[in-house]
Parts: sequence; C-alpha cells; structure tokens
Amino acid sequence: MTTQNAGANKIDAYVHEALDDQIAYNSGTGVTDERVTLTLHNDAPASGLPPIVIDNSARNVPVGAAYTWVSIYSRLHVTGASVDGRTLTLARGRELGLNVYSNWVTVPSKGTIQVVVTLAGTLSPGRPYQLELRLQPMANAVTTRVSVDQDGHDTVWHPDEVDQTKRF
Repeated sequence: MTTQNAGANKIDAYVHEALDDQIAYNSGTGVTDERVTLTLHNDAPASGLPPIVIDNSARNVPVGAAYTWVSIYSRLHVTGASVDGRTLTLARGRELGLNVYSNWVTVPSKGTIQVVVTLAGTLSPGRPYQLELRLQPMANAVTTRVSVDQDGHDTVWHPDEVDQTKRF
C-alpha cells in the first residue's frame, strides 16, 4: 500500500501510518485471501501553522486535513474496500506488472481513519507464500505487521527495512 500527499502542502510530515496485513494461503490449491488495514493518523492542527503546511483550499478540503491518494498493489483482486466502515470504491489499473487499486481519502486534523481492503485470488500452488514488501520513504516510520497463515501455520513478521522479500 502506498500513500501520496495530494494536498499541495507539507502536511505529510504530520501523518503517521500503521499497516496490518493478514494473509491466508493454501499451498496445495494456491487459494489466497488477504485483509489489509491501513490506519492513518493526522497530528496536524487546523490552525497556527503557515498555509504552505496545512492549507488545502485548492482541493476544497478543510485546513489541517490530510488529502491522500491511497493505492494497493497486488497479484490478487479486490473483493471489498472501506474507510471507517463505509464502502470505498477503488479505481483499478495495472502498474509494475501488478493490479493497482486506488482512491482519495481525507484524514481530518487531529483525526484517524482506517482503510480496509480485502483481496482474493489463486497464486501458484505447490510453492511457499512469498511476499515482496516495498515500503515507501516517509517523514514518519510506518509501523508494519504481516501475518501469514499458510496451511494452518501462522507466522507474524514485523519488517523494519524499506524493501524486503520474505518466504513463509
């Protein structure tokens, strides 16, 4: 999952991200289900900082809110998406040889939102599950947790580097 500040400001220095990825993989059939939860918290105030930092007037978004383009890249297909429990429609495309699903979200000043995306599909059966994680450079470190249930064996991974590949 990636996020991009779309507010033409510097508010991303106040945004904190936590990513929780839960994967169920059957190596015999290749059937894979995934639930990705992205929590975005915005520490920016609604006033008291220069407009270049917190103004969103060009985007018709409240001052101090983080207006963000969220994308998820996967070989799987989206089966559902929501923001704080409300349905989120995602645009679909292809990038880097993967499906990419995206939409705009707004994180209010001093607020927190959760974006939840569920995915499903069939990967190559007979192989261990492999995850390639490419964390983007951010002003604040992203807290990441990956849980893979492969054939009833659960493994939890807390990656701490920018780009990593892990086989489960």
